[in-house]
Formats: sequence, structure tokens, C-alpha cells
Amino acid sequence: MTKDILPDLLSSWEETYKKGQLTLWIFLALKDGQKYVDEIKEFIENKSKNTINCEEQSLYRNLRKYQHIDVVSFENKKGNKGPDRKYYYLTKLGAELLEKFIERNITLFFSTEIKNLLKKITDMKTLITPNLLKFTLTATILTILFRIGLSTSITNKMMVGIILSAVIYAIIMWFNGSYFGKKEYEYLPIYDVGFRFHLSTFLTHNLISIFWFVFGFQSKYENINIIYITALIWSIFLIGHLFYFISIKKSTIKNLDKDQSIRIKNYT
Repeated sequence: MTKDILPDLLSSWEETYKKGQLTLWIFLALKDGQKYVDEIKEFIENKSKNTINCEEQSLYRNLRKYQHIDVVSFENKKGNKGPDRKYYYLTKLGAELLEKFIERNITLFFSTEIKNLLKKITDMKTLITPNLLKFTLTATILTILFRIGLSTSITNKMMVGIILSAVIYAIIMWFNGSYFGKKEYEYLPIYDVGFRFHLSTFLTHNLISIFWFVFGFQSKYENINIIYITALIWSIFLIGHLFYFISIKKSTIKNLDKDQSIRIKNYT
């Protein structure tokens, strides 16, 4: 039902938006230089990429209104063909009005706060976020270091080194997930109970481990079957996590925590 009415809601909003923007576009056209009505119309349609279409009657009506309040004026000039044409331009008051309007209503969209908010709205369409990518990159580096330490310890038959490599790797990976998981929720409250980070860890660890053998970096005492068995056992827990994620997804709105999603919608 929501998807069915979305196009109508969007069209209604755009119609209202475009009507309210006509004055701004006319002023921008005249700020670009003196123009007669056809040139104003052409400027608006070209610069708005045809999202705003305006009739000449509407332009004449608005220009007369602007002349009445002394923000727009005109002068007669000879056209290429036919009678003289009215070339409209912004008066000093009109130019100042445009400048103040842009300062108060347009430049705010270039503030860091608003740009970040708009980016959040855009990022709702994807589950691959900047924080997830940073986490994956860090996990890749940590896994490579772990494999170096593990293979070296196995080659030298250092049981303490093997244990320490595994423990340190697990602890640092936990802090890695905890840090970027918290940053992720602050940036965009995707409510996936950590499944994306879990999946990223699973793929990163096991792919690097397999390629470790493919390129011959492993110890001569290591057996690749251990990698396969570990991945198989781990995949069971991953599948369980997936089912849990699917079950709890009912309490979200488009993968977002309901409370946070409502706050974002109210803010926008």
C-alpha cells in the first residue's frame, strides 16, 4: 500500500516545491544577466534540467509583481526581428534580496550537519557503509598479522606463541568490532544485531587463510583441512546468527531501529 501511493505523494510534493522555487529561479536567471521572457524560460528549464517548466503567462505575472515591489525592472531593446523587447534585470534591491535569501535558506544545505544528514538518508539504501568498510580493512590487516604469527609459531613449534597469537587476535578483533560497531550505530542506526560485521569477519578470515595456503605462506606443519573444518563449524554459528537477524528484523523499519528511524523522519 505504501509503495502504491509513493509516486503520488512524490509528485504532489514536487509540484508544491516547484511553485515555491519559481521566484528563486527567475532571480537566478536575471542575476546571470538581462533577459527577455523567452530567455528566462529557457534558462530555468536548462539549468533545472527540465525539472521546472514554466509558462510565459506565469513568468509575466510574476515579473509584474516583482516590478511593483521594485526588485525587478526592465528596459526596451530592439530584438532581432519584430518590435522592441523588454529585457528584465534585477534592481539593486532585488540583487540584495537574492543574496540574503540564499544566505538564509540555501547555504545551510552546505553545512556539515545537513550534508551528513543527507548522506545518512542516502546511505539507508545500502548496507555496505563506510564504517563496515573500515572494519573490514582493519580485520584484513589483523588477520594477515595473525597468520604470520601463527605460521611462525607453528614452524618453530612454539605452543605459547600459537596460543598467544590466537588470544591476541581474538581480543583485538573484538575491540575492532566493538569500536566500529558503535561508530556505525552513531552514524546510521542499522539494526542488524551485528550480522554484517560477523559475515565480514567470516569472509575475511577464511579467505585470507585459504589464500595463505594457495601462495605457500603456511608452515610445513599446517594442514589446510583445519581451515575447512574451522570454516564449516563457524558457518553453523553464522547461519544461526542469520536466522536470528531475520527473526528480529520484524522490529525494524527498512533495517533501521524503529525509534531512530522515526527520529530521522521527523527531523527531515
